[in-house]
Amino acid sequence: MRLSQSLTPSGGPFKVGDSLTRSVTLQADGTPGLALPAPPLASVAGLGVYPQTPQVSNLDDGRGGFNGGQRIDRVRYRIEREGDFELPAIRVKWWDSVNRKTRFSELPAVTFKATASSSYTPVFSIVDDLKQMGQPSRLRLPAFWLVGAAVLLLAVALYVNRGRLLHVLNAVRYWLRNRPPRQDYGLRPLNPRHEKDFQK
Repeated sequence: MRLSQSLTPSGGPFKVGDSLTRSVTLQADGTPGLALPAPPLASVAGLGVYPQTPQVSNLDDGRGGFNGGQRIDRVRYRIEREGDFELPAIRVKWWDSVNRKTRFSELPAVTFKATASSSYTPVFSIVDDLKQMGQPSRLRLPAFWLVGAAVLLLAVALYVNRGRLLHVLNAVRYWLRNRPPRQDYGLRPLNPRHEKDFQK
């Protein structure tokens, strides 16, 4: 089992708003890359933590023969405040198949210092977002623009549907010319001849 780490960028000084990446490489002989455990990468107060997708692969001897596996885990840290920081030590538990016992591989902690930067502007500024929410921007258009736009839209709609409108107008004209005469729907007397008024 081989365990190593690197920090990019490796040197300082660091300032608030800077980003650095910790890479942890784990290699094992005779073990596929998918079987390697993920190293514990804890969060640190004052640092934004953004884990990256691990790179898992198998190692060969250069002639296509299987040798072992490799796993590379990367975590990107963004410095949110000034002060002294420590990325904790990493301890990986693994099984020694030769000596048939459990072993541990460790990586030392990484320490660095960050100083304040007056020119730092957060990527996502909460203060600016709150100001925009409290004072929403309003789009104001002159009234004649709105009237002109409405007339233009109406003209376009009439032009696009001119065939249907002509068909409806022709149907109305035809109905008006050929409509049946009006009929008198007055009530007829129930006994117009007064037949029941004369008894036999």
